[in-house]
Amino acid sequence: TGDLRLGAPSLAALVRAVTAAAGAAGSADALRALAEAAQAVSGAEVALVRALDDGGERLETVAVAAPSALAAELYGTVLPAADLPAAPIDELARAPAEVRRVAERTGATRLLLVPARADGCAASVELLRSGDPFGAEQRLAAELCAAQAALILRAFAFGGDTSSLARPALELAGEA
Repeated sequence: TGDLRLGAPSLAALVRAVTAAAGAAGSADALRALAEAAQAVSGAEVALVRALDDGGERLETVAVAAPSALAAELYGTVLPAADLPAAPIDELARAPAEVRRVAERTGATRLLLVPARADGCAASVELLRSGDPFGAEQRLAAELCAAQAALILRAFAFGGDTSSLARPALELAGEA
């Protein structure tokens, strides 16, 4: 990334998200704060955070920043772990099939998918929008959010947080 730097508004939004995550009662709340920050910083219409499930075979959508009806629809969607790319992807045509389906469902024409792996944990941050491609600052912010998501997953796993990351259906139905 060379001498690329985050602007003050982006950095402030990320600091607020990390602060909220640090004070969260569980990993789901912490990851939701990150999804919201990633959405705000990137100008994405939709931001998803996926986390590796207990079986290690798929990543489940555990946090969504989007209008509530759409968020309820996207929670719990899965991406096979084998389809998680090794490096960020910013072309829809190169994205895994499930990610392309989400883009179609949301009407997005632009994607930034950032994977993160750390000591048996895997996560992704997926940003979707129509319009201009994501810029270098937005990519850097998404990379920071993905790395933070992996750190959150490790920290809560270490702390014994074994609660499901998926939001209960009744909670989502109440928001929709």
